Amino acid sequence: MFIIITIITTLLISELSTIKSLELRANCGFPGKPYRSKIIPEEKSVYDEGETVSFQCSDYWSPPQMRKCVNGVWVGPPARCGNFVNNVELNDAKLLDMSFGLPIEKFHYRNINLTSMEKYLPNSFLSHRYPKHRLRVTNDHEFMWKLNFTRPAVKLFVRVNFNFINFTLLDQAIKNNFSFYIDVEISPYRTCNLDYQNSNAWNDNGNRIDSYFTCEAHSYEDLQRDLENPNNYMIMRTKSSHNLPHELVAIFFGNVYGNDSEPICGEPETDFGQTYRVRQEHRDYIIDCLDSQWKDATPNTYKHFINHQKCIGDMIWNGTKPKCIPIRNCPIQKILNNNRRNFNENDTMDKNPLIVDSILRYYNFIENQTIYAIDGTEIVYACASVDYILVGKDTRTCKRDMTWSGIEPVCKSE
Repeated sequence: MFIIITIITTLLISELSTIKSLELRANCGFPGKPYRSKIIPEEKSVYDEGETVSFQCSDYWSPPQMRKCVNGVWVGPPARCGNFVNNVELNDAKLLDMSFGLPIEKFHYRNINLTSMEKYLPNSFLSHRYPKHRLRVTNDHEFMWKLNFTRPAVKLFVRVNFNFINFTLLDQAIKNNFSFYIDVEISPYRTCNLDYQNSNAWNDNGNRIDSYFTCEAHSYEDLQRDLENPNNYMIMRTKSSHNLPHELVAIFFGNVYGNDSEPICGEPETDFGQTYRVRQEHRDYIIDCLDSQWKDATPNTYKHFINHQKCIGDMIWNGTKPKCIPIRNCPIQKILNNNRRNFNENDTMDKNPLIVDSILRYYNFIENQTIYAIDGTEIVYACASVDYILVGKDTRTCKRDMTWSGIEPVCKSE
């Protein structure tokens, strides 16, 4: 059973600002879960303020994806996982030095024939699959890489690995200040954003830098154009901060689960107080208020719409949600009225300087920034002046029977 409180946050916080900032720590709902992924730590339906979750994808190697519960909402983009793009291999590689105004061609390998692999690993290029030539750069100039592949394909994710040879032999000061710029283009209909870079020890005393990109469509119309006319090229622009030989080690592409027209997202994000029902597993869900203790605060004009979340292109959730609020409440108005009487040393001493210091584990109705107490919501008290001490328990909890535990403490002069 859930229990209500309603607090007018803006007024309350402004009136208390002369004493101490009111600490507000709200609950969050389910952060969403990509298809074929794992939430770390173990998933649950309700999260406390400040909790962080990460997502581990089962197939395509994704960069670290994390979300944090802040003021009742999840901060950070919704996580996505994908599958490897198969049978799209490097066929043509050209390198241009762009540091002298006009491009200078450094190499151009055509009709590349990559060797087969003993172990199955979907990739578009691995350096040891092309022992005939090394796709290597010998200085810190700005380069453009023009790569063509054996067939066109829609690409949502890109991972590129470069090895910087003899990196471990450099002075520590150079290592600390080393950086590698890389930009990727795979379609006129998408923009590739660098999500993450990490490094690992590699061959030839090297340092392998892995760069992870997500290539978002500019619009839904451009997404459809990319699906209808996928491309078979990739253009890279690279520049290292120090003069160090480096070579292309690997390229991996990832795309949506399911198929381009019917992608598979997983499970949708829900606000605290919401639940979902399956219309089409991993693709389409109806969003409802949690149970008989919650109600939909959506204006009646719009309530004839069914609130549902549908998985659309690039594994993005689209749709509407109900505006759920708890039905019942713990009484709190008297507590807040007392709290607004700020203590002033010039006032008479019989004025109680008791204030609410924190409100924990509540539901924040984002629509109008109203706070509702639920079963387990805590109010933490303090004294507004160091000249007073708190007598009694400093915490009261909203109980299932819609009452507050214990009695309100008092502040007494020392």
